[in-house]
Amino acid sequence: MQQNEYIENKDIIDLKKIFKIIYKNIRFVLLFTSFVVIVAIIYIFIKKPIYQVESNIQIGHIENNLIARPEVLSKNVQLYFKVKDTEQNSKSYVSELTKIRPFEIMNFITIQTQAYTNEEALKKNQEVVYYIQNLYQDKIEQYKTSIKTQIEINKAKIIAIEKFQKQDLQEQIEILKKEKSSLTLLDSTL
Repeated sequence: MQQNEYIENKDIIDLKKIFKIIYKNIRFVLLFTSFVVIVAIIYIFIKKPIYQVESNIQIGHIENNLIARPEVLSKNVQLYFKVKDTEQNSKSYVSELTKIRPFEIMNFITIQTQAYTNEEALKKNQEVVYYIQNLYQDKIEQYKTSIKTQIEINKAKIIAIEKFQKQDLQEQIEILKKEKSSLTLLDSTL
């Protein structure tokens, strides 16, 4: 029976012993806690703040086709701006571009930049956005030129149709007038 009591007492935590140990080492606990707090405060004041700017861009369409697939556009921008590089520029940028990822829906991509100042993060983010806007500008201009050409061709067709149809209708009117006058002459003679 004494063995059972001994086993049961082994599972009980003796708070008195713990508090005695803490009280005995109170200087160490206070010094260690103070040291950690002071180091944390110093780190907070020394650490530069990091600003983050995020943009979402929806990829446009030409007719019913996307200008570019989000995954392809993301990879292109990642390669151009070297997003995979982990080097940190101590002057202004934490990283030039931290993330570009395609959304699963709506053909969006997210651009995320970080810097030590909000202005620098915004500037870099705008640089990436302008790059993306200009990346397929030639394709867009080619499409615009194609549409303008089609419009001019259709205008020429409309003018031709109007001109020829007008002349044709006037000729038909003249023919019908002649037929009508000849019919009225025939009716009057009968």
